Amino acid sequence: MTTITSLSNELIDIILQQESIGIKDVVNFGSTCKRFLAVIDDDLLWHRKLFQRWPYLKKMYHKRIQDKEDIIFKEEVKASIKCRNNLRCHLTQMSDTFFNKNELADVDLVHCDTLFCPNMGAHIMSYYFVIDEILNILNMSPLSSECNLTHQYYSKKLLTYIQQRRLRDLWHEFISCPKEQQLLEQAATIVAQWYQPDKFIFYLDVEILLDNIAQQVLENLKNIHCNHPIFSISAEQFSFWKYNNIKDNQWSRKDEKQILDVLRIVLFDQLNFSSSPGPYPFNILGPKAEHILIDSVLENKAGNVISLAIVFQSVARRLGVRCDLVCFPTHFFLSWKPKFDKKNYGDDEYYYIDILHGGFIRSKNECPRTRGRRCPIESFNEHHEITSIEVVLRMINSLQLVNPPYQHHETRALQVRRALMELRYMVEPNNIDAIDNLCRHYLHYHINISGLVAELHKLLVSKFNLYIDLNFLDLYNFLFFAFITV
Repeated sequence: MTTITSLSNELIDIILQQESIGIKDVVNFGSTCKRFLAVIDDDLLWHRKLFQRWPYLKKMYHKRIQDKEDIIFKEEVKASIKCRNNLRCHLTQMSDTFFNKNELADVDLVHCDTLFCPNMGAHIMSYYFVIDEILNILNMSPLSSECNLTHQYYSKKLLTYIQQRRLRDLWHEFISCPKEQQLLEQAATIVAQWYQPDKFIFYLDVEILLDNIAQQVLENLKNIHCNHPIFSISAEQFSFWKYNNIKDNQWSRKDEKQILDVLRIVLFDQLNFSSSPGPYPFNILGPKAEHILIDSVLENKAGNVISLAIVFQSVARRLGVRCDLVCFPTHFFLSWKPKFDKKNYGDDEYYYIDILHGGFIRSKNECPRTRGRRCPIESFNEHHEITSIEVVLRMINSLQLVNPPYQHHETRALQVRRALMELRYMVEPNNIDAIDNLCRHYLHYHINISGLVAELHKLLVSKFNLYIDLNFLDLYNFLFFAFITV
């Protein structure tokens, strides 16, 4: 009878590479004898096992390989196991420490940064390993023998903290970049990631989907206008447009119009992107989150005016055409001007790209009348595009109108309300109203406000050079009164 010891090492390696053989199985197999321990000392085997276990990380590892990183996949798997064990230790400690608290603040969980922050000694991929393990814990059936309900309870709280902690770093890095590099699709992705902490959303995936739309526009443009000058552009120039907001359009008026017309056809006719119902009273059920969040908009091909405008603008920019998002109190436009030459400002009028009605280009004379008056588009030559921060704030306002699923209405509503207030505070850290609203929410639900009060104190010190020593609640009341009376 043939036994496994009679098989060649090559055949054993093929067997171990099968998807039905898990990482734990491979480790146990290697612990049986020296020969099998040598068999599993194969980095190609661990390469395959890593991607079988975490298939969504392929893009991340491929990027690291392209960046010439020396990756030993066996060590990567070891790091993932270490992350898993450390996470479970932290969850057990949280149960012992916070058993008397219903809600946790960031200051309560700051010690967990060692789990996933590379600058605190964590592995470079620890964030992904930890989030994956948390999601595995949350998705376990309560009837499973491996399910620990206490770990599930604290995993929910830790998941939100880890996601927000990482996104704060990404946001600070984003707004520290020059304005030319603050891309709207990147800001929209941060909002989507913040709102959906239980979902893996990669900015790289958003980039790829937008790149694919731009490529489809180029293919259609070649069929219709094969002599268009865009086909003589270098790959380096396309790369620059992808990663930078352009100051001016790159083409003649005729060539730009051809690109925009084909983009409209691809986006709204071929890919069937559509606009969601407007706000109340046109939509009595209220807006849906999937019509606001860019990952869902690109997947479902339906969105509100802001999300569709971001998609349109991002694709147009990749093709060398500048479009701007322009905002009025009751209107939101995507505008296009053939040339953005400030020396001749006003020589060419702006045009309105009607995102909600198929992306048609309209002049201000074609804008519909409202209550007997012309729409403010008549005067938007005098206005400038809104910033990425203003776009994010608009998205927050829209998300605050979303009704959570009925079956989880109360719990989910509280989670979303807190998350959006924290997002607004991150975007506007010096906004006293944002700080006050968040502090009041924390106080109402008995959440530690020491972190917020410390930030409020810093604002007072930086603005008025005042130093005070009170307890947190008295300090908060004093600080807020000081701000509103100055």
